[in-house]
Amino acid sequence: AGIAPLRDHRGETDRYGNELRLTQVAVVDQLAAAAELVKGKRDQIPVAVVRGLPVAATAGDDGPGVVATLVRDAAHDMFSLGTAEARAAGLREAATLADDHATGPAPVGAAEVRAAVRAAIATVAGHGSGSLLSLPEPDGGDDRPVVRCTAAEPGDPEALVRLGSDAHRLRSALAATGLGSTARFEPPGTVLVRVVASGAGRR
Repeated sequence: AGIAPLRDHRGETDRYGNELRLTQVAVVDQLAAAAELVKGKRDQIPVAVVRGLPVAATAGDDGPGVVATLVRDAAHDMFSLGTAEARAAGLREAATLADDHATGPAPVGAAEVRAAVRAAIATVAGHGSGSLLSLPEPDGGDDRPVVRCTAAEPGDPEALVRLGSDAHRLRSALAATGLGSTARFEPPGTVLVRVVASGAGRR
């Protein structure tokens, strides 16, 4: 009703000197919350007048309106799933993990990438892994990390099945940190999981 639904802080600087690049405040949500405090839930007060808001009125028409500005469609709703649904979606994505697939913010820099790989190894090893997972030091050529996953008993079919499971779990843990990977089996009982790209690098 004559005011902009959002206050855009992008390009401004906060009190710590950081440039704000994404921050937009939903002024109309703040107004609605303030009015709700006055009206209460059971007092049957239909209207509240909020004065002193330091915003300029829009000239001419009422602007873009709340619905067009604040209401997102399903494709842009970052909170469309509840906890249970989000966990189920994550498990489905892990089950269909393709080569070089990653999600989420990716680490930057060789040291940060190797730290993320070590954390992914610890995640898998700490939850019943039957395989040996190791991260060799770079050999001076290709600096992309390669994790060696070795079966506990290379000649045992059950150990080989477990090896494949552990390698896929490792790739899922890497993808969750923003690191894509591929897997290659080397007889008699080793899988090489190679980090090939980061999620940020592909965007």
